[in-house]
Amino acid sequence: VAALVGEAFSRLSANAQKIMQALAIYNRPVSPAAVDYLLQPHLPEIDSAAILKRLVNMHFARYDGGRFYLHPVDYEYALGLIPEKDLNTKSTKVSKDAKERKVKSEDPLETLEALLAKTKDKNTSLFTRHALCSRAADYFSHARKPRAEWKNLADLNAQLAEFDLRCAAGDYDTAASVLTGIDGHYLLLWGHYHLVINLHKKISNEISSPYTQIDSLNRLDIAHRSIGNTKEALKYLEQGLEITREIKSRKSEGAFLGNLGLAYAALGDARKAIDYYEQALTIAREIGDKRGEGAALGNLGNRYAALGDAGKAIEYYEQALSIAREIGDKRGEGVNIGRIGLVHQSQVKG
Repeated sequence: VAALVGEAFSRLSANAQKIMQALAIYNRPVSPAAVDYLLQPHLPEIDSAAILKRLVNMHFARYDGGRFYLHPVDYEYALGLIPEKDLNTKSTKVSKDAKERKVKSEDPLETLEALLAKTKDKNTSLFTRHALCSRAADYFSHARKPRAEWKNLADLNAQLAEFDLRCAAGDYDTAASVLTGIDGHYLLLWGHYHLVINLHKKISNEISSPYTQIDSLNRLDIAHRSIGNTKEALKYLEQGLEITREIKSRKSEGAFLGNLGLAYAALGDARKAIDYYEQALTIAREIGDKRGEGAALGNLGNRYAALGDAGKAIEYYEQALSIAREIGDKRGEGVNIGRIGLVHQSQVKG
């Protein structure tokens, strides 16, 4: 089959071959505009729409709702013809734009014409898998829907496509930035816990920035605890705690200690949970983190209440209540008043 595909591929024009390779880089249904953007540095005058239609008629490409893609066999062949990296360098080259651009979920949308205009004066990119994947990711970074329209998973297709392509380009830190822009307030809230786990596992060991790695490990913890897999979450929490201590980030260390306390509390180990909460409390007081201090005090109250020590539980709740009032945290104030009330109610019933 590969030989037959190769023979047929060799009969295509040079431009048609490049378009096939562009579709292989994207590895998903894309519009002619996406193909034009990817190939613009290599074929400045390219207009792929007509060639794509011919490729469909010749059964080289497939068409679905205005978008084009390849059969898996053609995809593998076309991709295999693109060198993975520049053979004249020792390391893989990733486009300068991808490494320097700060990924933000609020990136403004731009027209294709504006994007093409930006690239006209740039040096021609390498025709390698890594460079092409980086440029393809750039296309999707500008194809995002406005934040106000993010209602379901389909609305985040551009970010998910960009994430895959950043990974394919070896730019894992940018991929992580893309992912953390949509996971906490969207994917996790919508219940896509397994998706978040799979995506973060793909990058967690590849990220170079310790701060970005901490964010990734935190999301893995939240997703695993959300599906009741607390023992697996402990692994990521302990790894994150180790990194925070290496980089001497006291606030992040306190947050991981608090989350370890929550994990052990969920496992029913109150004493171990208390130990971690007390460590988190010490750090919060040391760095003047009032909100963190209040959270640790409230969690300590919860554990002593669970152990039946009403006196200590109320003592911690009252300290947490005082801090909530001090920093104007109305929600925390209400929560701690309720906690104190529940402890008193349990004593009356007892």
